[in-house]
Amino acid sequence: MFFFPFATDAPIYHWPIITVLMIVLNLVIFATTGHSAATWFPNLKFHEINPLAWITCNFRHADVMHLVGNMLFLWPFGLVAEGKLGWWRFLLAYLGIGAIFGAATQIAMYSGGVRGEALGASAVIFGLLALCVVWAPKNDLKVCYVFMLGFRLSAGIWEVSILTFSGVYLAWQVLSFALAGFNVSSALLHLVGFAVGFPLGIALLKFRVVDCEGWDLLAVWSGKLPTAIPDLGQQRAQTEATNQKYQEKAEQQLQESRTAAVDLIQHHLADGRTAIAYAVYVKHGGSAWQLPEAQMAALTNAVVTEKMWPEAIALLQRMITDYPDQAAAARLKLAHILIQIENRPKQALAVLGKLPLALSDPMAKQRDQLVLLAQKEIDEGTLEMGVEDW
Repeated sequence: MFFFPFATDAPIYHWPIITVLMIVLNLVIFATTGHSAATWFPNLKFHEINPLAWITCNFRHADVMHLVGNMLFLWPFGLVAEGKLGWWRFLLAYLGIGAIFGAATQIAMYSGGVRGEALGASAVIFGLLALCVVWAPKNDLKVCYVFMLGFRLSAGIWEVSILTFSGVYLAWQVLSFALAGFNVSSALLHLVGFAVGFPLGIALLKFRVVDCEGWDLLAVWSGKLPTAIPDLGQQRAQTEATNQKYQEKAEQQLQESRTAAVDLIQHHLADGRTAIAYAVYVKHGGSAWQLPEAQMAALTNAVVTEKMWPEAIALLQRMITDYPDQAAAARLKLAHILIQIENRPKQALAVLGKLPLALSDPMAKQRDQLVLLAQKEIDEGTLEMGVEDW
């Protein structure tokens, strides 16, 4: 029987950058070192104290099947662990588990006079499995299996919780260790890797380095689990309702602020402080705010009187678009400024051209005079960049 986990439903908050990098690095190192001794990148020899080997042994593999098997298991456990930690914390955890495993194993074996060597990423992978057990015990793994009985081949996918998977897998390692006569074996080294990762997972959980959303192993043991997994649709509806509430409150506050601003504008205009009144108007929205008609007319007339020409042009344009009853008079004032102050006769003619045909006699007379003035300036060669649609 052959099986390997390949996916999980555990919440993943970070891309598996280092997980993928470690898989690639293991492949490259195997292709580089092969079966040779590679003293520059040594295995962990029990009878020789070599701190470099505490790290390098975790990247060496005996053969292709050893390499492929480890990489298949590194992917899902790295995906969960790095998804909780982020890339740089995961890198430290990965190398830390490997180094602690290498140091503890070599010192123990050296002290006991045991000869032999260790290599492979499996101890680190069992350490990552321990992190997954602590942080996501109730989340599922998708496990691909291939089973052959006689000439019959069966394959499929299981879905099993990380806690159940690790329990079965650890039990198998303990059984293998016992069948080996409790001697040094791969099963023992796997258990050492798990023993290194487990307290690390608890420590990172306690110090809140990872967020398990209340579904960690300690919560499972204590029975203090969240009552339910939030429904994404419900969360979205709640978020929209909250946003709507804040938006309505903000609009109410803005309206209250603008109501006070109208009184303030009137006060400044009454005291002859036109520039300050205009500044209040701009501060509370300017072109995005429609003043009451009476206050807008008063502000526009004051700005024209004070000869604040750019401001006057902007306000007259607003009068034309937002206050139909004031539009004709505003067009006449705007055309006058464009001709006499801005030297834009063509633009003035465009503004006058949109006046209604039916005008009072004084307005019609003023329009005709402005048209003549504009045409005179054009005939005299006044240069103008372009005409806008006002």
